Amino acid sequence: ELLTSTRARPEEQDQFQDFKTLLDKLKGNGRISPEQWREYVGQWQKSPHDRDILIQRLRSMSAT
Repeated sequence: ELLTSTRARPEEQDQFQDFKTLLDKLKGNGRISPEQWREYVGQWQKSPHDRDILIQRLRSMSAT
């Protein structure tokens, strides 16, 4: 697991689960590749301050 209970607060874990669910939906719909899925998870881990922007971008992809 990328986020463990020793490193993340429960609300961060919940947000990460929601993020992965969104990525899985996009991958399942063919909007992103497995490689892109991994890249987005990497961005999530490396840039906590950009998470809201990342989620907005992905949600707009799922809406189109």
